[in-house]
Amino acid sequence: MHNDIVIEVIDKIKSGKPILVMQAILTGIEAKITDEAFIEEIKNNKDNEICLLNIPIGYVATAALDVLGKETYMGSNEYILKMIRDFKNGTIKTE
Repeated sequence: MHNDIVIEVIDKIKSGKPILVMQAILTGIEAKITDEAFIEEIKNNKDNEICLLNIPIGYVATAALDVLGKETYMGSNEYILKMIRDFKNGTIKTE
């Protein structure tokens, strides 16, 4: 994995700007980034209720942690469960 991609996604997720935070999480999923600093920033966004295209950033963050193998989602939110399945099956493209 290229170090510059990791630095870029960490900078974006730390920006606090919703569109950049969402983009960073999606890029991290696609690139399978498991850098400790990046994962910590995803965890910080699990309760983020800001919605982009009617999707809470926190839902995407929760799904990302499961997909990246850092936290198994044990909840029952069907939307999060579907995102996890779709990301793992490659049916959601993040590009």
